[in-house]
Amino acid sequence: MKKSIVIVTCVCISLIGIWGCSTDEGLMDEFVKENSITSAKSSENGIPLPEIVPNQMVIQFKQGQLTEEEKFLIRNEYKNKHQIDIEQIETCDCDNDGIELWTVNLANSKFVKIEELVSNAKGNDDEGDVETDLNFYFQIRSDRISGNYSSTLEQKTITNQTGDAVNIAILDTGIDYDFFPDQFLYNSSGSSSCEDEISGWDFVNGDNDPRDDHGHGTVVAKIITNQLDRYQIPYTIMAVKSFDSEGRGSYWASVCGINHIAKKNDPFIVNTSFGFYKLTDQDIFKNIIEAASDRLLLISSAGNQGIDTDISGNEHFPSGYDSANILTVGGYIKGEYFTYPTYNDPYVSGLSRASDSNYGTSTIDALAPFDEHTFELIDALNSSDTIPVSVQGTSFANAEVTARAAQLHRETTGTPLAIKQRTLDSGYREYSLNGFINNGKVIVRNIINSHTLVPVSN
Repeated sequence: MKKSIVIVTCVCISLIGIWGCSTDEGLMDEFVKENSITSAKSSENGIPLPEIVPNQMVIQFKQGQLTEEEKFLIRNEYKNKHQIDIEQIETCDCDNDGIELWTVNLANSKFVKIEELVSNAKGNDDEGDVETDLNFYFQIRSDRISGNYSSTLEQKTITNQTGDAVNIAILDTGIDYDFFPDQFLYNSSGSSSCEDEISGWDFVNGDNDPRDDHGHGTVVAKIITNQLDRYQIPYTIMAVKSFDSEGRGSYWASVCGINHIAKKNDPFIVNTSFGFYKLTDQDIFKNIIEAASDRLLLISSAGNQGIDTDISGNEHFPSGYDSANILTVGGYIKGEYFTYPTYNDPYVSGLSRASDSNYGTSTIDALAPFDEHTFELIDALNSSDTIPVSVQGTSFANAEVTARAAQLHRETTGTPLAIKQRTLDSGYREYSLNGFINNGKVIVRNIINSHTLVPVSN
């Protein structure tokens, strides 16, 4: 049975059959543009701008393991110094020891806008107790997809977890378990300060079930697992939901999500197929990544604006953070004269950067397939219930590289930097990409270093 897939717009319209092309930072499709549906605000060059919350700030206590009394004193010092009222304090579910969301009132402050307050704090050497960031909303734009809710989180969580599997965390819209036939979810019940955590967490709805009600995270997960199943690589997946059913997410939810992953004792390869532009001083997300550099490798999509993110004003994050344990991925397309690499040849030809993929010699590490992502989502309990999927974008190129990193992790010491280097070494160089991508590096599907992988026979 084929399903109707509903485009995310204000206009009620459905397409039968194909789950369509997705972008990961707020561009609407031509139907939406032609019908004047409002999308995120954009700058002069069309880059979507984050929607800053005018009375909120994300803070991180710089010193760990503070008592509640110590936190109270730090907050009071901040309030008195800047003449602000902290009207509400929120903490992340589960792991709330060092990060907070403050809702503030600036009526008595010398700062008119929250941007001024946060910028002043970042430029002031005396602000030694807390790191401050803006809170804002940004969006994953794509068609929506959902299963039948025929399976539960408990049914798909691995009962007896072994040390053989590579752990992959997907920070996204969640995962719809209906489309995965076996137990595959990371069992986190014994590694969380939330007593009812089973596998991952939903930081949108504040509960223990990160089921995907949008679709983007499910497709990302399926691209990853399709590759790992092909080569019989044992894995566990942990879904961490920070974007809602409309693909809308906040910086705060993403910070809580990455912090949740970092708090686990096990190492993870983390897929982040999303991004925001221009806000160059959002440091808390970066701090969490770097503090966990001994166990987290972040694979981050480069974005789909077709711009040079090395240029000031074009910055894209988290892909643009200069953290050593981040690998940033753009997208390539095959030309008519694509030729597969030959033995001992480090070069490939016939590949070019997808016109919508961002680029940059210092900000983007490699390109992977931008398109070529066509498969079926099959309901695990009803195999006749299928959804054909055909997508393109750096979100999905990113998922390809996450799968490659997971596939190769056993060939390394297992450290994030070793896995990152081995993953990049598995790619080839394309002459035409020199000046666009770091070392002109491309990661070609199913081909590692001059030899073709042999898939597992069915």
